[in-house]
Amino acid sequence: EAQRVLPLLRAAGPVHLVGHSYGGAVALQAALLQPDCVLSLTLYEPVLFHLLFEDAASAEPAAFITGVGRRIGQLAISGRLE
Repeated sequence: EAQRVLPLLRAAGPVHLVGHSYGGAVALQAALLQPDCVLSLTLYEPVLFHLLFEDAASAEPAAFITGVGRRIGQLAISGRLE
């Protein structure tokens, strides 16, 4: 699926990608395949978030964002929903 959008990314120039679930996974893969065409990613529940850990340059940001997710989960479990 990501391969199919690469010509659109190249034609449009740098873009901001937004995706949810499977669309988030596709956006993430497209960004990994064509990083120079993507200015930013906004991903909601991307089903392949683990891909960030496969690239050494992305490992630190990936660890940060998964840490944020864990912290939000801990706060929610403890009743701190604000």
